[in-house]
Amino acid sequence: MIYEIVLTQSYFGQRAINRWNYLSSGVAVGITGSAALLTALGFLDTAGTLPADKLGVAIQNIQAGNVLFENVLAKAIREAPTDFYDYAYPTGLHGLNTAGEGMSPINAFGFKTNRVRTDIARGTKRFVGVPENSSAEGGDLTSSAAALAAIIATRMSETVTYSDGGSSLSFAPIVVQKEEYETPVTHKRAYRYYSTIAAQLEHIAEGVVWDSYDQIRSQVSRQYGHGG
Repeated sequence: MIYEIVLTQSYFGQRAINRWNYLSSGVAVGITGSAALLTALGFLDTAGTLPADKLGVAIQNIQAGNVLFENVLAKAIREAPTDFYDYAYPTGLHGLNTAGEGMSPINAFGFKTNRVRTDIARGTKRFVGVPENSSAEGGDLTSSAAALAAIIATRMSETVTYSDGGSSLSFAPIVVQKEEYETPVTHKRAYRYYSTIAAQLEHIAEGVVWDSYDQIRSQVSRQYGHGG
């Protein structure tokens, strides 16, 4: 089954959204695959604290304190419409990086995957909340920021597992190629998941490995006035 995760954050009034896709295998007992995936990735907090040594807290550790965690959603794609988990974070869950004041929302920590198929582009990620002291001369990451970014890359590259109460599930990171189409009213180009899971499975890149950029990146869609 293919899952999509959507993490929504805000930063100085600007909405920041990141998406991931995972391919699951195994059997879920007493829990949905979406809830198991969010648990395995450490996106669900306990009393305002994200689990140690997982992707959720790795992102939190690199982001400035002005970044607020708003919501995370996991859902199965084209199968099992009831298999979703929509979670609103408690007030006050924010970034933990204290390396100076937070820079403009246009600045971001950047990540990319390797390319395993010529017909599917690399996956990319941009995380807002870059503290001033995370940027060295020329926009290079400082050694401490680079170390935090490397942890995120490692966590995003992992096949994560969930085992509890008879469940035995694994989730491998993938890059999904979506179907291009023309919107009926505006006639603009847009993208959507393929209409069947069989068709979508023909348009995924497996075995991807994430890496971080050595420099601060820019995300124009997040500059002031543009929203998310």
